[in-house]
Amino acid sequence: MKRSERSGFILNRKFSQFLLPTIFSNIAISLNEFVDGILVSQLLGAEAMALVNVASPVMFLFAFIYVFLGVGGSIVYSEFSGKQDTKQARIAYSVTILTSLFISALLVIFGLVFLGPLSKALCTEASALGEFTDYLRFLLISGILIIPIQIIIINMAALGCPRIGTIINIIANVVNLFMDYVYIHFLNMGLKGAALATLTGYLAGAIYLLIMVLMGRIKLPLALQKVKEFKRVPGIMVRGSASATNQIGYCIKIAFCNWYAARLAGMMGVTIFSLCMQVVSIASILIGGAIDAMIPIAASLYGQRDHNGLQLLMKRVLKVQLAMNILILALFEAFPNIILKIYNVSPDYSAAAILGLRIFSVMFVFRGFTLVFMSYFQVISRKLYSVAISLFDGIVGIITFCLVFGGIFGLNGIWIAFPVNSLVLLCGILLVNRMIVARSNGRYTGNLLIEAEPDDVFIYDITIRMNEPGAFDSVQEVQAFCQEHGMDEKRAVLISLSVEEMISYIMDNSPLRKDDHADILLRIHGNEALIYFRSIGQPFEPTSAPEGTFSNLDVLRKVAKDVDFSYVMGLNQTRVILN
Repeated sequence: MKRSERSGFILNRKFSQFLLPTIFSNIAISLNEFVDGILVSQLLGAEAMALVNVASPVMFLFAFIYVFLGVGGSIVYSEFSGKQDTKQARIAYSVTILTSLFISALLVIFGLVFLGPLSKALCTEASALGEFTDYLRFLLISGILIIPIQIIIINMAALGCPRIGTIINIIANVVNLFMDYVYIHFLNMGLKGAALATLTGYLAGAIYLLIMVLMGRIKLPLALQKVKEFKRVPGIMVRGSASATNQIGYCIKIAFCNWYAARLAGMMGVTIFSLCMQVVSIASILIGGAIDAMIPIAASLYGQRDHNGLQLLMKRVLKVQLAMNILILALFEAFPNIILKIYNVSPDYSAAAILGLRIFSVMFVFRGFTLVFMSYFQVISRKLYSVAISLFDGIVGIITFCLVFGGIFGLNGIWIAFPVNSLVLLCGILLVNRMIVARSNGRYTGNLLIEAEPDDVFIYDITIRMNEPGAFDSVQEVQAFCQEHGMDEKRAVLISLSVEEMISYIMDNSPLRKDDHADILLRIHGNEALIYFRSIGQPFEPTSAPEGTFSNLDVLRKVAKDVDFSYVMGLNQTRVILN
């Protein structure tokens, strides 16, 4: 049985605090790719830009690795943090970072040893091979920084410091653009100057990170680990497999659709498809930001078994992504000419491009839901399900629908295939979720597949406003709830006393704003009671308060079996166990 008067106030505020930094981080990366391409083409010509694109498989490999490890590591770290298992969380984080350093070093060594054959495999133009080899050499060396730095950035939200991650990305990309001009224009380094600028940018980002660590602005839970701990790496990577699969699917999807568009309509088809992919890039800044903000919070709640909190968070995420995607749809339905003017599309292609963009953009209303579900199922350990969604989205579904609708409607069939693919996938997800729930015999509920509590577990879940006179009303309610569910009066009084003392401690030790709230989650199972307290604010640590002071915490220690504290993602979380 569950009694809930829980609001999503704390989780919504934390999600909002994470959302803007993750969006700005995505903007920094996207703007860098866009402006960097313009700079290289302006300074060295279109042929140089073509050589940069030839090396894109290397950058894709870097991205594949840091998404695989970074997302998986963030989920595992956040899950252990939610369980308040600080030791295991630290081990997971350390193993993730140390593995990234090892893999990036191995890739650089391998790439440099086989630089000649690798250059020839990527660049088939003999006259440009020398210039391309110099560029590829510095690009490979930059991987020693790109992979671990991006993994650290991905994990910044899990550490409660998304702004620092955003600043690292901005510094790395701004310095990259500035040094492009210095190396190419002033030092006449040619194409290799572009790769050296990338390396310099990430070096600047790494220096900023080091300064933040030395100043105590951020604490990285990083330590050397025993060899046996690295057995966790496959499990960590599996948790990030859907996101990594999505990267592969994206590349296959682009390659196939470019080929098919060229086959159906020649250069016009390729041009319009490239415009559609630019629209995807714009939309990905927003939806990617929402997902990046959601993952660590959801993983922490999952680890804590805070099912109500997980539902409240996901409700917020789904609303936010829908609002974002409706805005994008409205923008490109009303003003498709904007993207045409930005990319100087030939007037001969304008009518077909406008129609294509308007059809294609309908996809966003549905695809946002599928991407959120894919990431959410990663978090709750439904790994195969999330990978299946990723494969259908990026490979199986889209290629099938492109061939079907392309055969019927020609070039416009490709644009139709994208919204149809997303709609079919979303309907499939909802249908599969219903089937899982129906076959679970009550174990799972709803489209989020929330695990139901056993019949002998009783939940009291409430949000209180800390600055209101009624903040202590929940104390009597807790006692009544415990007695209603078979607990004797003495135990019920001890549990309610624990709640009262913890509320008092939070009020006394955390500067409160007018709208500050606290979540209280009580779980009763037999003779044991487990109470979680969550609040936003500067860290306090009740477990470090001195004994024998007759303080609120002194009283709490006397009635509780155990009191644990952790500061997770900017949230004070205290766990009290009584039996």
